[in-house]
Amino acid sequence: MLDRGMRVTVPDPGLTSALEAARAEVLLAGGVRRPTGDVVAALEDWGFDAEATVAWNRLPGRERRRARARPGRPARWDEVETLARSGPSAALLLALRGMLAHESAPSGADEPTVTFVAELPRAWRGQPVEVHGAPTRHGPVSFAVRWHGARPALLWDGPPGIRLVAPGLDPSWSTNEPSGDALLAAPS
Repeated sequence: MLDRGMRVTVPDPGLTSALEAARAEVLLAGGVRRPTGDVVAALEDWGFDAEATVAWNRLPGRERRRARARPGRPARWDEVETLARSGPSAALLLALRGMLAHESAPSGADEPTVTFVAELPRAWRGQPVEVHGAPTRHGPVSFAVRWHGARPALLWDGPPGIRLVAPGLDPSWSTNEPSGDALLAAPS
């Protein structure tokens, strides 16, 4: 079951272990009689659609509202780090997803935006990061970060019609191209 859904590769062995445990725990929690809204949101955000659908049908009203709610901003590294050490599994998955691939709903004339790597932890500089199959309202997005000296190279693939930004890598970079690669400026 863990081979399905969004896949993430980060250069932090402790976070990788916490992530794998959290994915397993959330999949198990989705099968209980009354899952929480955070569990259902994590199942949806990590691409476990069948499990999310079953769990959604068991949610009471208050938890449905909680499952629908998504943060208006990407998560910060300190939030992810704290949850990796001590937090609930669903909250860790939601925060890491929010830091690595945050989807913003359009308001007014804005186009839908997906933020890749909202914040780059200092220890990750020079290290590869990958996200494969992050579900969005418009289709899955994937990206990989490779390094050329101090400069990150970003490779991405996603659906047409969305704007992509990567402020943790290069705050000046954005694109509307559904796929491509770019050598970005060195992080400050």
